[in-house]
Amino acid sequence: MTTRPGAEVELEIAALGSMGDGVARLAGEPVWLATTLPGERWRARLLSHRRDGWTAEPVERLTGGERAQPACCHFANCGGCRLQHAPADVYSEFKRRRIVEALRRRGLVETVVAEPVVSPPHSRRRLRLAWTRGSGAVSLGLRQRRSHAVVDLAECPVARPRLVAAMAPLRAMLAEPGPLARQGEASLTDTAMGVDLLLDAARAPTLEERERLAGWAERMNLARLALAIDGVVEIVVSPRPPAVVLSGVAVALPPRAFLQATGEGESALCAGVAAAVRRADRVVDLFAGLGTLALAALAAGARSVQAVEAAEDACAALAAARRPGLSVERRDLARRPLLAAELKRFDVAVLDPPRAGAVAQTLELARSEVPRIVYASCDPESFARDARLLVEGGYLARTVQPVDQFLWSAEVELVATFHRPLRRGRA
Repeated sequence: MTTRPGAEVELEIAALGSMGDGVARLAGEPVWLATTLPGERWRARLLSHRRDGWTAEPVERLTGGERAQPACCHFANCGGCRLQHAPADVYSEFKRRRIVEALRRRGLVETVVAEPVVSPPHSRRRLRLAWTRGSGAVSLGLRQRRSHAVVDLAECPVARPRLVAAMAPLRAMLAEPGPLARQGEASLTDTAMGVDLLLDAARAPTLEERERLAGWAERMNLARLALAIDGVVEIVVSPRPPAVVLSGVAVALPPRAFLQATGEGESALCAGVAAAVRRADRVVDLFAGLGTLALAALAAGARSVQAVEAAEDACAALAAARRPGLSVERRDLARRPLLAAELKRFDVAVLDPPRAGAVAQTLELARSEVPRIVYASCDPESFARDARLLVEGGYLARTVQPVDQFLWSAEVELVATFHRPLRRGRA
């Protein structure tokens, strides 16, 4: 059998890989084939060889079962959604298995992984879009698969309608001469006050350009328009300063602040916290951000919550909410984690770290006497690594709840609870 770029081969898809592509075997090596499903047989064209196998493009499906009808006209081109063709049961099991396999690789085979909580279509409240401006034409959307080229979006069935409606006027704004870069990124967030828009800019706007941008913001009915200039955010106009409601509490939304992608996903993570918190518990929320999980703990009846976060603007926004029982500490937990001795006074530790996880903080938690830990994560691999550290420190893992906020993508989040068996002297 010829195995060279451009050769056509027949492949039997055995499984879905971690990025959602079908995986087959050819001459003992794996082959990744986008938009395919386990059990299908395909004629495919080999594209390129890499250290761990081949990439290929599908040519013709020869056999296979029923598929789901893709919800978007950009499917198979846009890199945002890889699994619109997967039936619901196949899709749900793929998300669950990503977590199961990550835990298995760390020896955590007895941990129960539940069925995912899946956010519905039209629920994504945050979008980060790329744009390129050519000779009078602007492409605005997501990147193509395996490319930096931008797919000019005509629709997006995962996003909230207000974000989709903002794309056409945004495209027109980007076509205008001014301070905006010829290529860059736009971050859109749907808030109760309207769309919050942050754009990359090549330079600071002149007074005339600032007035023109403010006019665009008014016509688009934006809550806020801001520019990112050499990494520094400058607010152009903010007629209705954006805020988010977290467990019934309004918290100001700083530009670039982290926010869960969907309200449904946020609710699932908060439910995991609420299930672990008992009335009058003392809780510490590590990597607290705007306080999504801290405020959920307060709402569940915690006596006190200490929120610890590195970002100054997030700390200021949460402190300004002025909730009884809530204290806020600014601290970089990657560089200076809370020590086991400092954790002594808490009944529950909650953490939602960045994608890389929280090795330094997890090691201190593993040495601590905190009775319960709630760990929310956006990466199964870093979570499994940290979970192994907690188990080695004497904690027992309860059920892991997958949370799917990125519909039809390969991404999956989760929330898990650990407990330390009761020791003498602990309530």
